[in-house]
Amino acid sequence: MADIALFSLRGKAVFSLKAGLHRLILHAFALFLVLGQFLRLIPLPFVPSNISIAEILLYGLTLPLFFSRLRKSMWALLAICLSTLYGALLNGLDVASAFYAGKLCAMIATGVVIGDILAKNMTQEEMIDYFLRIFLVIFLLGLGIFVVFPKAHQFFALLDQYGVHFIGDPHQRRFISTFFDPNYYAAIACIPLIMTWVRGKKFLFWCFLASILLTFSRSGIATCLVLLLFQVRKLPVLIFLLLCASCFYFEELMVFFERILQLGSDPSALARLETFQTGLQFFWQHPFFGVGYHYLSPLFFLEFGRLSPDSSLLITLIDFGLIPTLFFFAAGLYWTIQQFHKKRGPLFYWLFFYAVICLVFTSLFNNLLYFQYWLIPMIALLGATHENSTRA
Repeated sequence: MADIALFSLRGKAVFSLKAGLHRLILHAFALFLVLGQFLRLIPLPFVPSNISIAEILLYGLTLPLFFSRLRKSMWALLAICLSTLYGALLNGLDVASAFYAGKLCAMIATGVVIGDILAKNMTQEEMIDYFLRIFLVIFLLGLGIFVVFPKAHQFFALLDQYGVHFIGDPHQRRFISTFFDPNYYAAIACIPLIMTWVRGKKFLFWCFLASILLTFSRSGIATCLVLLLFQVRKLPVLIFLLLCASCFYFEELMVFFERILQLGSDPSALARLETFQTGLQFFWQHPFFGVGYHYLSPLFFLEFGRLSPDSSLLITLIDFGLIPTLFFFAAGLYWTIQQFHKKRGPLFYWLFFYAVICLVFTSLFNNLLYFQYWLIPMIALLGATHENSTRA
């Protein structure tokens, strides 16, 4: 029987060091996701301000478990380290780039370990309920921000007084959640949205869908729409919610549709296009092995005053270069072929389909792939659903 905790381990309580560590990691993971950027209120010495204490705690708990045995995913970590070393030889040592390379390795390792823990200790239904509880709390906290601070810049100004220096766009009446960004939230909220129809949670489906629509994020809503096109029965719900939104958020909807219709002249879209074109110039300077992982950021900032283009795919291509990127693609394709040769549950297929949409579409407009609140849960979920399907 499930206990009262945020998550439950399979079977009765087991009083062992390993079980206790697994529980601690899952609690830390829940805290990391739920509070998101809020935990930047607690400053950490010698660490960039955009990394929270919960993130450091999570890495500290999971990395020893990851390196306790050989894993296939270690080749990805080696590729990242080699790319950063190449960047140091090419551009000189940049401490921040080396740090972020370590962070990316830690994110991948943490996702793998949490996936193992979920697969070993939970059934698929328990795992879905665990994630839905987490995302429900995120939704409620985001709803509180949405109601109390309809103008995001006022919310960011308040946080600035307490040491959280978050430079965000001045969003108005847009659902930003504890991730502080409507585009990221809309894309990430598709994860619990998928789980609601797999688990048959109709009320939660409405809640998450409404919150995605209230972000007024073009890329996030488009990602959601692609998923719903394969759930035809859900489309009437979407139309109903749009009609409700038009009654209370008519002005925001008009701005949203105007931004879509005038995409060629929209300042935000033009800024993304400009940085994309500039990023391509960096790519052609070092097309084969790139500039080294995360070395684009200081180079781009030095030349244009911005940290990077708004595209994960382009950043990957510039940082790693064409040859390593093709290697990553080939490895991903090989893994995909392996998975589809075996019988998997519906959750795995939906998550895989969603991940592909994010890779080839959503990440063209946002730096989603390297966002810790997307990457870690996606690695964990794909790993856990793969293991659960294998055992079933």
